[in-house]
Amino acid sequence: MISRTFEKRYLNTKELAEYLSMGINSAPAFGKAVGAHRWIGRRLVFDRKVIDRAADSFGSGEDLMEVIRDGQST
Repeated sequence: MISRTFEKRYLNTKELAEYLSMGINSAPAFGKAVGAHRWIGRRLVFDRKVIDRAADSFGSGEDLMEVIRDGQST
């Protein structure tokens, strides 16, 4: 059974970290680096479909970590 959180299209920071199995700081950095972040009023949310496409396009963990590091430095 799929968690209800992962059926949603837009995830908040905590849900994104759980979805990606990343830390609370690395997950939003990844989301921003791949262009999945959206502002709805004052809330920052991340588009799960964009995250899925970006994660599928990475061939190795090294590429993913490079994107996360670049996202955190900006």
